[in-house]
Amino acid sequence: MHPEIKRLIKENHDLGPILKFYGLLLEKQESSRPDDLLPLIDISKNSIKDRLADGNPLIDPSKTVLLDLKNSIDLFFVILELIKDASDQFRHQAEEVRARIEKTDIELAMKAVLSGNEGELKRLTERSALSEEMLFLLAGLSLAPSLRLLSSMVQEDFDIAWWDELFCPICGELPSMANLEEEGRHLYCTFCWMEWKYKGPGCLLCGVDDKKMVGLLRIRDEDRYHLSICGNCNGYIKLIDRRYLLKEADRRIINIVSLPLEIIARQKGHKGPAIFSI
Repeated sequence: MHPEIKRLIKENHDLGPILKFYGLLLEKQESSRPDDLLPLIDISKNSIKDRLADGNPLIDPSKTVLLDLKNSIDLFFVILELIKDASDQFRHQAEEVRARIEKTDIELAMKAVLSGNEGELKRLTERSALSEEMLFLLAGLSLAPSLRLLSSMVQEDFDIAWWDELFCPICGELPSMANLEEEGRHLYCTFCWMEWKYKGPGCLLCGVDDKKMVGLLRIRDEDRYHLSICGNCNGYIKLIDRRYLLKEADRRIINIVSLPLEIIARQKGHKGPAIFSI
């Protein structure tokens, strides 16, 4: 486990379980062999440009039936075991889900996440002990290694500097973090960690102008990141100091070590990207 995560676990006994969970989760994701995502996209430059030009992410929902999700499904069950070991609160629920949920349901849930089919997710939650938010999060975290492979391929081979939307050009998910640059903001996808530039002003969750961004939430003596709070949707976005990123820090580690600040925000009633509050 990353040394900084270990340090925070020792310093934050109350938040130790959630930090340990995410530290172990990152290790499991790193060791998970990616699925073949190529059936989801036509990898030619023209087709990629056409989909993005139409305002669509690269993953084509109409082709998700072709996707082999075996490795992601295996990771889904690994994550359930991590939840069971980390939390008394969710242990019984994780055990019940493990006993009741079918692999076909998990596959359908993952395809629903990729296609943005909220109706299918709702139907599936009625057959399990999971809430829609938890099923969405479990499916997304299980897909993440494959989505990250796809985002790395795209960033290496294609120029998408002109993409200027609030959702990820790869999988369509909203950003979980951002950092400020002179030319705008660099956004980072919650699941695949695709990076793209966004020039628009205001809240990254609802799009309202900057005048509605009413406050910041910080941790004392922590300058690397803070939360920007929106007065319109009551949501927050995590902002990273770009000077820290110049040191080639792993954004995924920053995302984990900043979880205590997100939990404080949620306790105050603010909304943000889905997380396990173990």
